[in-house]
Amino acid sequence: AHALLAIAGQSGVDCELRGECVPVGEEVGEICAAAGISPLHMDCAGRLVCILPEGDVSRALDIMRFFHEGQGCARIGTVMGLTGSGRLPDVFVRKQEGGKISLAAREGAGS
Repeated sequence: AHALLAIAGQSGVDCELRGECVPVGEEVGEICAAAGISPLHMDCAGRLVCILPEGDVSRALDIMRFFHEGQGCARIGTVMGLTGSGRLPDVFVRKQEGGKISLAAREGAGS
């Protein structure tokens, strides 16, 4: 999610992630669990963050999944639009059980 925070900040937009949809490798999940941190606070090394128009998402996923390296690709969220006035851009994680959290606020960069 660090990459998305950077993209949101540079673009002046908010993003919303569906936390349960973010692909996390088994090893990364184990390390994060042992360290007591969320994988969403890790850099996405080795992952592609791709932002597309809504109408292109399904086709892009089909194309990426055609290749072995793209088997784990997933749609993880949506660009919500420009931020409100006087507020920094943010990435919100919608939790499966309801509610959402601000990643910028957890990183100390949000309002």
